[in-house]
Amino acid sequence: MGFVRSRRGRRAVGLALALLSACAGKAPPAPPAGFADAADMTHNPALPFHRVWRDRAFDFTACDSICIAAVDTDYLLSQTWWQEVGRGSKAHADAVELGREFRDCVVAAFRDDPLHRFAVVDEGVLEARRQRTLVLELAIVELVPNRAVLQVLTLPAGPMGLLARKGMDALERTSIAFEGRVRDAASGAIVATVADREQKKSGLINVKNFTWYGHVREILAEWADQFRLVANKAPDEVVPDSPAWDLLPW
Repeated sequence: MGFVRSRRGRRAVGLALALLSACAGKAPPAPPAGFADAADMTHNPALPFHRVWRDRAFDFTACDSICIAAVDTDYLLSQTWWQEVGRGSKAHADAVELGREFRDCVVAAFRDDPLHRFAVVDEGVLEARRQRTLVLELAIVELVPNRAVLQVLTLPAGPMGLLARKGMDALERTSIAFEGRVRDAASGAIVATVADREQKKSGLINVKNFTWYGHVREILAEWADQFRLVANKAPDEVVPDSPAWDLLPW
């Protein structure tokens, strides 16, 4: 009898590990949405994003201020994704709120930067500070809320229920994608572009699994910190991507 329990235990552990492995890793790149010109963007292994481009003739070291523009959500609102996720008209308000939160995260990351590489300039005073200033323009171009919220109450309780939730979790993967442009405020020219998509981290059953956008908000905060790290990095430095695992239950 003890052997049977042990064998069942091994099977349960093996199934759990298989499910975790199936949903680990970075999300694949999102199709270009058009906010940032994808023609010249490529993957740079030194940066934590799917695709980037920069104007090699532009002297980024001459800039010491940055303005974070309002995050564009028009690309989301023009799609029909909200019809499939059970949020109805609330999904529009969700997108606008997440756009505001994304900008707030980026502003906070640069303002709290211990190296103070860039001073944050508000849009209201940008006209008087265009020299030596960059403008970061971001757009959320894809959003897949946590559809597990809709289904979790239909699953059984107990260990096998938890495994079923992990299996569902691997198929219904929360994700978000952005595209970004960096402008020289003085000339208005675009001097860098970036695009990335991230998905919910794999790991233990997490309280964020039971909220619509808990995982998305975590990704927004990670992106904001990555922008700060990239702005501070030395030419030969590598900024690693965020881990694909999250073992904390909150």
